[in-house]
Amino acid sequence: MKRSRRQWPAKDLVEVEYLDSSTSGGWQQKKDINHEPAFCRTVGYLIKKTRRSLTLAQSIGDTNDVDAIWRIPRGAILRQRHLARTWKN
Repeated sequence: MKRSRRQWPAKDLVEVEYLDSSTSGGWQQKKDINHEPAFCRTVGYLIKKTRRSLTLAQSIGDTNDVDAIWRIPRGAILRQRHLARTWKN
């Protein structure tokens, strides 16, 4: 059955820039270690906002199932930008 765009759930598409933990393995010289957190930029559908975090999904199915979830702590967020509002039901 082919579905029209109107039957899909409406969600906000956002871009979030944030600092994240990073790691490296193996022996290294102390002078060569990068002591800065990783800068990340993620684009996804905004699933939920709470006082402590944003939850984004990479994909949303027509049944409202979601895939590839990012939970980004608010304290790590540098910038959030609204890109678009997807189609409405």
